[in-house]
Amino acid sequence: MAIKHMDTALPPPEVKRIIRKFHLCQKDIDGWFAVPTINPQPVRLSFEEIIANRQVDAVKVMWPFRGNKILNRSIRKIDLGIGCGRRCHTCLADASFLSSLFSLASLKRLLHLKWFLNMLDPERIRLGNTGDPSDHPELIKITELLLYQTRFLDQRLRRRTKGKERHKLTIFTNYRPNGETQLTELLELAVKNRHRLSVTISLPLNRNDSVNERFVSYAKSKRQFFLKATKKLEIQSRHGCIRIQDIRRNMVFTTGRRLSKETISQKQRPVYLIESDRPIDYRDRGSVEMYLNPDALWFMVYSTIYESHTVRSYTPANPQNLSVLSLLPWTNHQQRPPKWPGGSQKEMYRDGDELLMAKAKLSGKKKRPVTYVK
Repeated sequence: MAIKHMDTALPPPEVKRIIRKFHLCQKDIDGWFAVPTINPQPVRLSFEEIIANRQVDAVKVMWPFRGNKILNRSIRKIDLGIGCGRRCHTCLADASFLSSLFSLASLKRLLHLKWFLNMLDPERIRLGNTGDPSDHPELIKITELLLYQTRFLDQRLRRRTKGKERHKLTIFTNYRPNGETQLTELLELAVKNRHRLSVTISLPLNRNDSVNERFVSYAKSKRQFFLKATKKLEIQSRHGCIRIQDIRRNMVFTTGRRLSKETISQKQRPVYLIESDRPIDYRDRGSVEMYLNPDALWFMVYSTIYESHTVRSYTPANPQNLSVLSLLPWTNHQQRPPKWPGGSQKEMYRDGDELLMAKAKLSGKKKRPVTYVK
């Protein structure tokens, strides 16, 4: 029996209808979460404590799902840890303190199991969703392991597309001054495997620009990866497999987000969209995809701020609820798994924008204006 936890989000109406229709027992749903962390760490733990006592066996997390063909080709998003070791003043993932990590030994075992390899997305794997992969001290070894163990997916995709596409591993990480050695190794690996590995370096929106200034200094010392700054452009990548995401410039918040005036003052553009329009909010509602971290294999259900207080609602998957919640349509952000019972979101929304507008009107709630910050 699942242990109930305090809900931090609500499922959208599509989920509630599925649960009622198929009489899914409440004991089989282990809570709904705005962030996929079952027990958020209330205080910062030392890195030594996490390595010594908070490493998680990846095989144990996935073992209950072995042989379940519903999950074939379904796992694209993976986090190596729970929470994030950075405490940026603006966190797009609302991450908690870092509390646990997958052990390297267990990941090696997991990535040698055929039934798990069959669960991986046939086109792409992403590390770094609500956590930062660079929190893991063995990130380089894990990256090399993933590249090696997914060669068969790369070969399949190359055959299917006649060599036009490659299976990709994408890593989203935050720049941190004390992690430059690891970052340099990661960028070297990306350049070496440029057709299969890409790295996005995120720069924070903090109350001051000290971290961003350190990155500029770092980039100037690594001309093999970055181009020289000009009057019009700051640091630019020399390679297509390396990207820079400067949150001060490239950020659109979903509905409901708010920033302090102090933080907003660090933004580099004069006008910013804070709330998205309602038809866009409703575009993905009720669709689902899978997500894996050391706490659980999760259903990630797209929702809206209006009924769920978040744009994504998470609940841990288990053998009991998988057969019911998999009747939700698969998101159109990635290819639908071949055995997914709920079909795809594209099939559900074939009527296009008219259906989206109708869903918005049926919500019965007053439409909020778009809010700009100048």
